Amino acid sequence: MPYESDDYLSRHIQTSGVDLTSKIDELSELATPPGSVNLKLYREMFGTVVRMAQADRNRWDAKIMLQTLREMENAFSRLEQFKRRRKVTVFGSARTPADHPVYQLARELGATLAKRNLMVITGAGGGIMAAAHEGAGLENSLGFNITLPFEQGANATVQGSNNLLSFHFFFLRKLFFVKEADGMVLCPGGFCTLDEALEVLTLIQTGKSPMVPVVLLDQPGGTFWSRFC
Repeated sequence: MPYESDDYLSRHIQTSGVDLTSKIDELSELATPPGSVNLKLYREMFGTVVRMAQADRNRWDAKIMLQTLREMENAFSRLEQFKRRRKVTVFGSARTPADHPVYQLARELGATLAKRNLMVITGAGGGIMAAAHEGAGLENSLGFNITLPFEQGANATVQGSNNLLSFHFFFLRKLFFVKEADGMVLCPGGFCTLDEALEVLTLIQTGKSPMVPVVLLDQPGGTFWSRFC
C-alpha cells in the first residue's frame, strides 16, 4: 500500500504572506538524487521541520527533534556498510562475570553465529554483551552503546572501531536493536534486559516489528526465564 500523508502533513505552508511550499519543493528537488522514489518523503520531512520552525517550539522540543534526526541519519549512514549481513541481537546483563556459566555460553553463542556469517549486535557494554562480542570477533560484531554520565563504556572488542555506534536516546537505540535484527537472543539480566524483552515481544505481537526468532537463553538447569514464560 503506498504511503499517504494525512491532512496535517499535507497542508499549505505559509508564513508572513510568503508561500513556502514552492521553496520546499525546490529544495527537495535540489537535495534528492534524480528519480528517487523517496522524493515525496523527503519533501514531507522538510515540511515537518518548517512547521516546527513556524510554531517556534520551546528549545527543549527543538533540541529533542534535532538530536533524534541527527542520531537516526548517522545510524542509517554508518549501518549502510553492513546492510548485506544478517544479524542477531543479543541482550543480557552487563554485570555477569567472566567466570559465570552464562558468560561462557554467550561467548560460545557469538562464535557459533560468526561461523554462520551472522553479525552479533549488543549494547556494547560488559558482561553478556562483551562475551558475545568476544566470541564473534570485531568483524562480526556491532555495538550500539548508550551515552551515560556514569557506568557504561564500550567493551574491548568494539571500542574505538567503526563497528560502534553511540546513542543519546534509549528509544532510538532500541529502534535499531530491533530494526537491524534477523533474530534475537535474550540472556539473564536486570531491568534493562527485561525491558528489552518485553518491548521486543510487544512489538512482534502487535505487528509493529517483523516476525523473527526470539530465543530465551540460560545455562543448563537455569530457571531465570521459567516464570517469564
